[in-house]
Amino acid sequence: MNKYFNTKRFGFLIKEEVLTNYKMGIYFITIVGIYTVLAILSFTVSSLTDAAINRNSINYMFPGFLFIGGYIFSSLIFSDINDKFKSSLWFSLPASTLEKYVVGVLLSGLGYIIFLNIAFLVGSLVSNALTQPIFKDGMELFNPVKLFSIDELDSSFFSASIIFLVYIFTHSVFIIGSIVFKKAAFIKTALASSIVSIAYSIIFGFLGYYIGKLGLADHWDIRVLMSVERYFEELFNSGNLVSFLYRIFIIPGIIFTLFFNVVGYIKLTEKEVKGGI
Repeated sequence: MNKYFNTKRFGFLIKEEVLTNYKMGIYFITIVGIYTVLAILSFTVSSLTDAAINRNSINYMFPGFLFIGGYIFSSLIFSDINDKFKSSLWFSLPASTLEKYVVGVLLSGLGYIIFLNIAFLVGSLVSNALTQPIFKDGMELFNPVKLFSIDELDSSFFSASIIFLVYIFTHSVFIIGSIVFKKAAFIKTALASSIVSIAYSIIFGFLGYYIGKLGLADHWDIRVLMSVERYFEELFNSGNLVSFLYRIFIIPGIIFTLFFNVVGYIKLTEKEVKGGI
């Protein structure tokens, strides 16, 4: 088993990836800088025009940075294997393919979420340190649980974390893109995903149309479907909305991400056998 996954080796690999990724340091400074500049501009305009200011306006940019920035980051996580000069160094790292893939998934998934939360929190702190002495006011400190909570849900933590789960469930698609495509992986993956989604929609649309037109569903026993519908209605109306969302979202999401991560791992092993060609 140690041949495929060794915890000590895995830990060293994560440490190496985190400490040597200077681009993420630049990205962190960029986020903090953008946050601070926008906060100063917002309070400057507000003080000159007496316009009301939403103290969470900059914090609401978080989903954009999470999904767009995270998908771009995921589409670059294995870009070294497609580089003529960096591929030999990457494949010669003293770690198994499984360890390398899991590190990539963790850093581009949970790691990116933690990184972005810290960046926005630091951005709100730095901006407040500058705006409070000048304008006697500042942006709300970044708190995703409070920011994205939904009153109708039983748990504000769940309603806030749902956005993170959507990202974790879907970013593996762009990890595959970073392995398969040599250039412009983000654009090509987004385009391929869109084409596949449209194709499936057209196929199922035609199936539904012809099933209805030919009357194939006229004699189907729909009692099973009706019982499933009643089950979800009772669950929804019971007030346990979190449990309802778990059943219709989280379980399919886990299946979705497991499928694409298995495909991504297989593609990575194929690349390693071919030497990145």
